[in-house]
Amino acid sequence: MKLRYNHTAVRFRPPKDLKGPYLVLSNHVMDIDPFTVGLSFREPIFYVASDMIFSVRFWAFFMKKLVMPIPKTKYRSDLATIRDIKSVVKSGGSIGIFPEGNATFDGRLMEMPKAIGKLVKLLKVPVLLYSIEGGHLSNPRWGRGVRKGYMKGSVKRILRPEEYKELSPEDILSMIETELAVDDLAFAERHSTLYKGSAPAEYFESAYFFCPACGVFDTLQSEKDAVHCTSCGFTAAIDGWGRFHPAESEGSPILSHEWHDKQKRALRERIDNHPLDKELFADEGERVLDVVRSTKKTLLGEGEVSLFPSRIVVEIPGKERIEWSVEHLDAAVQQRNKLIIHNRDEDRTLYLLNHPRRNALKYVLAIEYMRGSVIT
Repeated sequence: MKLRYNHTAVRFRPPKDLKGPYLVLSNHVMDIDPFTVGLSFREPIFYVASDMIFSVRFWAFFMKKLVMPIPKTKYRSDLATIRDIKSVVKSGGSIGIFPEGNATFDGRLMEMPKAIGKLVKLLKVPVLLYSIEGGHLSNPRWGRGVRKGYMKGSVKRILRPEEYKELSPEDILSMIETELAVDDLAFAERHSTLYKGSAPAEYFESAYFFCPACGVFDTLQSEKDAVHCTSCGFTAAIDGWGRFHPAESEGSPILSHEWHDKQKRALRERIDNHPLDKELFADEGERVLDVVRSTKKTLLGEGEVSLFPSRIVVEIPGKERIEWSVEHLDAAVQQRNKLIIHNRDEDRTLYLLNHPRRNALKYVLAIEYMRGSVIT
């Protein structure tokens, strides 16, 4: 970690009057965060992780051997996970959770479930709020390769049971969100650190699908340190602090979270004004897999996914046509751009794989908005 990321893990030294086990809550920036956080602790941390990671054999092997995660099934109320957590705590083990459940796309916290406040009150153990700073600039979720600068991980605050005993789960959640929020740009400026990589803008379009100049969707292409729009010619180059500088006379630098906010607003407007019978997005060449609790994957074939304002259609020529109403759907992006679609009504999960530049996030944001959620 030191050689690859110039990472510093600040050793946690508990006060003499503080006894474990602990509940460690951290912001989430990379797949390797469990290892990053673990470097600050002498005792092992038992992490709660989506059971979808066990569908990737390479990661499953190392996660089981080195971290021994407690599996949590996406989109289901998993009472077994709660029982496992309580059992580990009762036996003296500390629990690690990334409450966002998803690594950040733009450097800011993703939405956290309200249940995390209830879990804190249920366990009644000291809560360690852990902060990973510089991680998004070192290895943004959409990118490939490392931008070597500086990373730091440390316990930001200790929350004792007597401090949160009288608080509501909502108040606890608000406190967690406040403490875990990070600003990597301010962190980089504070440490006078540039994040340098060989092709720092590559694969930007796997998470960003909107041109801020012409407003057209799915026209961005990245190469080396620049992003280009094939519709209007807009070009912006990324600097060592993750800011995008439009070509001369095209405007001031754009931060990735500002770009993300613009594309969310544009997406909402597009959905609100789009004909019901016309597709919002479509992608061909999707490898479609049927997944059963991540332990069993069946390849259904290769086909096309199309999203309409009220439904999604996955069509595998000559084999199967799946059409689901958006109201029954949950969606997520695993790793960088692998699309997961779960139908609660049928209790069925599809796993869609495509080339690394295909944008999966647009489907997730659109489905969340059409279901009435605040897209984050």
